[in-house]
Amino acid sequence: MNSTDTARRTNAAAPSPWRSPGSWMSFALSAFLLSNVVRALLNPADFAANFGAPLTNSSDTAFVIVYAIRTLFIALFGLVLIARAQWRVLPLFALVAVIMPIGDALLVVSKGGPAAIIARHVVTAVAVLVTWFFLRRWVRRLDAAV
Repeated sequence: MNSTDTARRTNAAAPSPWRSPGSWMSFALSAFLLSNVVRALLNPADFAANFGAPLTNSSDTAFVIVYAIRTLFIALFGLVLIARAQWRVLPLFALVAVIMPIGDALLVVSKGGPAAIIARHVVTAVAVLVTWFFLRRWVRRLDAAV
């Protein structure tokens, strides 16, 4: 038996990543982030207000552009991990990424933002943690099957 036969047999026994809610949640979160990028670039002032940190000067959009660039990187990196089937890296990425919505919530708190917007950032952090949980659980099942 050569290494190709072993790899085929291993892959055949491995459960599909798309059977895990974490895979779907990762994809959905990346799509959500990409929609935020588009919204931030098309209408920075409205996006900033919806984010919970309204602009004091509507022409001072640097914060929103930085947010869009950061978010574009994160969304594309997540999609690359999914496309390249980096299932063991994706849970760690999700766990580290939870820092961002927590930081966003703290930023809105520091600006005296509305409780509903703060709650939305917290819910996003919880969604990322739930994604991490499902991804980690799936990777453990994958490792057990190999």
